[in-house]
Amino acid sequence: MKIVAIVGSGHGLGGNTARLLDRLCTELRRRCTQQQQAFELDHILTDELMLGASCAGCLDCITAGEQTCPKYGCMERVRQLMEAADLVIFATPVHSFHVSASIKRFVDHFAYQIHRPRHVGQYAVILSTAMGAGHKPAMGYLADTVKLWGFVVLGQLGTHAPSMDKPAYLARLGQDMGTLATRIVTHLDTRPLPRPGLRDLIAFRVARIIADATAEASEVDRNYWRERGWLHSDWFAPARINPVANLLAAMVEAMIRKAMARGLVRPVLRGITG
Repeated sequence: MKIVAIVGSGHGLGGNTARLLDRLCTELRRRCTQQQQAFELDHILTDELMLGASCAGCLDCITAGEQTCPKYGCMERVRQLMEAADLVIFATPVHSFHVSASIKRFVDHFAYQIHRPRHVGQYAVILSTAMGAGHKPAMGYLADTVKLWGFVVLGQLGTHAPSMDKPAYLARLGQDMGTLATRIVTHLDTRPLPRPGLRDLIAFRVARIIADATAEASEVDRNYWRERGWLHSDWFAPARINPVANLLAAMVEAMIRKAMARGLVRPVLRGITG
């Protein structure tokens, strides 16, 4: 089992996020040992990637190819490790009810993967630690993002950091950790066909619309989709697709294309009342 852990904590491997990650990896290592399987683990600390204050937002990675990103070289080892992994674990502390700035910066430097998914058929897990609330938006954001990169998300686990030394809480955490580890091992052993839901199917079709719509400015996206046969498929790869959900996704795609053709796309104005 080859695991890559993306750690978005300013405490590196010494904080609560790393403690949670270590518990999961220890359990997975134990199960690999029982099954006489190899176990490899690489850590990527997002604070050490020298990505600067933030993504420049130049969009060159999308329109001209990821190799044009000024930080392309900084991410080369990361790309290689992630693409070779059986499982990628994304771990973040909750900062102000969302992901850490460090892991957000990491995600932004892979913006092109929302247009050109590189991890179809790979598995991911999302972990978070918080002093209080905020797990749902933080883990939800990461899960939605890496799904667009092609990952199948096997689970999300958030913990209350102040309780991580309390026996009763650790017992419950151990049960949840065992459930998650079982799911991971089972999927890596059997590789079942994914089951994309309605949101996933709509996201796939929206990404395809974007690949078509931006072709005049840049052929990079559409060529990528054409080479993989995605322009006329229902999903990135063979999958168990609910026909009703697929029909609804097709209807949404048709509505979006019609609105774009008629110039009916509008700004988003919210919160104006009275």
